[in-house]
Amino acid sequence: MNGYDRRAAAIIETCRAEHVYRVQNALLLFSEFPSRDLAAYLVELTKDAEPASKERIVSDLVAAAAHDDDIAALVAALKQNNPKKIVLTCARALKRPTLKKLSPQQQKQLRAAGKRYDGKDLPAAKRLGADRQDEQSFLATLTVCELLDSRGKPAYDAFLYMVDSGTIFKAGTTKVAAEITQGSLACNDEALADALDKALENYRD
Repeated sequence: MNGYDRRAAAIIETCRAEHVYRVQNALLLFSEFPSRDLAAYLVELTKDAEPASKERIVSDLVAAAAHDDDIAALVAALKQNNPKKIVLTCARALKRPTLKKLSPQQQKQLRAAGKRYDGKDLPAAKRLGADRQDEQSFLATLTVCELLDSRGKPAYDAFLYMVDSGTIFKAGTTKVAAEITQGSLACNDEALADALDKALENYRD
C-alpha cells in the first residue's frame, strides 16, 4: 500500500467512525485529497444520504471526474444505477369535459384512447355522449390531466376513464407513454411510472 492508499484508508476509517457529520467531513477531505478510493467511499454514502447531501456528493464527484478517469468511471456507474428522478405536476384537470372544452388535439387523443380501450374507432363526440347507458361513452368518468415537467413545460396528457383505465400520451401527440388497466399503471420506464403515479394520484377514481 503506497502513501496515497494509506492516506485514503485513514480518511475513510475516520469518516466511518463519525456519524453526524460523516458526509460533510468526507466531502471536505475529498476536496483536499481526491482519490478513487475516497470517491468509491462517497458513492457508498449516497445509498443512505439525504437528497440534499446526495446531490452535493454527486456534484463534487462530477467536478473531480473531469480530471480523473477512474473517478469518471465511478460517476458513470453511479448515474447508471441512479437515474435522475422525474418530477411531474398536474397543471390542469378537466373532469367530465364537454366536447367544446377539448382542443382538436385532445379530441384526437380521446379517439385514440377509446380505440385502445375497446378496439372501436369512434369520434370524440361519441365518446362524450350524454347517455349514461351507452357503454361507449366515457363522459361520466373522464378526467383529462395536463402534466408539466420540472421546468414547467408540457410533458404528458393523461386521459383517465371508466374508473380504472387510462391512456397517457406525450404532450400534444397521440404517442402513448403509459397505460392504466384495471387500476395498474404500465410503463416501460420505471422512473416515469413512479412520476405519473404521483402526479395522478389525486385524479384516479
